Amino acid sequence: MLSGTNSAVVLWTNCFGLSNAGQRNVLVHELLHAYSRWDDDKLLDASKRYGLVKTGFGSSDISDWLGTDCQGEAKIKWEFEGPSFITPRQGFHWPFELWIHLFRTLSPPTEAYAEVWKLGSGAGLALRNSSGRIDHMVITGSNPFEMRWKDLDLKILYLAVHQPGRGVKGRGPSPAVRVFVESPRTLSSIEAVGVTKEVKAKIGLQNIEVVLADNPWFTDDVYYPVYNRLAAYPSTLPGEQYLKSIKWFCETDCLKMLPTR
Repeated sequence: MLSGTNSAVVLWTNCFGLSNAGQRNVLVHELLHAYSRWDDDKLLDASKRYGLVKTGFGSSDISDWLGTDCQGEAKIKWEFEGPSFITPRQGFHWPFELWIHLFRTLSPPTEAYAEVWKLGSGAGLALRNSSGRIDHMVITGSNPFEMRWKDLDLKILYLAVHQPGRGVKGRGPSPAVRVFVESPRTLSSIEAVGVTKEVKAKIGLQNIEVVLADNPWFTDDVYYPVYNRLAAYPSTLPGEQYLKSIKWFCETDCLKMLPTR
């Protein structure tokens, strides 16, 4: 059973004969069915503008396309032995139309939810009640969900742990922890670097990835929840204005990232 749905996925024996990359693509494919309630034809139609082409049996076309970072015709064949987990360099980004359909399906959750975080010297409880109100309670030290850099009040919205990538030659493996931070406004490159250093100091780790944006959506990042139950979302869903938003992806340096269509 898939969490948050009433869907059960039954895998045929031939799935287990695929490589790690092939099995991963099949599972993501089935996850899209479960949350979107779309069949193969609807997924094919919704994603054809992003390079998904039906060449024969449509179901395998979808899985192959997921293995290309949703960029076009399959370049990573199912016999390719890739990593077991999705990584930024061998994963995929949510197409915006699919993401917003999933967001509407999953929101707003009505059950109460809570998490306890410990970052560096600070620990706290984040609680979302059944009406959607979010409260923070500091247990010890500083508030792990919030921080301040110069005149900016920042929110730490989510931490994702994933398999590290191979990284750049001479720099070692890329980080396995990605931290998502909401800023009150769009940041300059100098500010993004400063905030990243502050986040690393607060968490107590240097080898991490930091993603910065002036909104809580992070809609095209596969490591961020489609609906983050501990984020305070605006009353209106993102639309075309989202296409003009800027994110910063920071490790040692910061890279400006425009939304993926």
